[in-house]
Amino acid sequence: MNKKGILLLGGGGFLGKSLAKRLSSQGFMVHVITPHAINTMASNVFIHQGSMDDNRILDKVLPD
Repeated sequence: MNKKGILLLGGGGFLGKSLAKRLSSQGFMVHVITPHAINTMASNVFIHQGSMDDNRILDKVLPD
């Protein structure tokens, strides 16, 4: 299993959801930042509702 994380911006759209599911199935932890409320797609896909210029979200998602 791959332990790498991926930050996916705009993952709430049609293509983004498909990409997030595919990356998740390959073992990646996927963090999605989207302005839209969406349901969790898989166990290792984490949804963060908001904007990529919101430092509170980026601080949670990006490692130190």
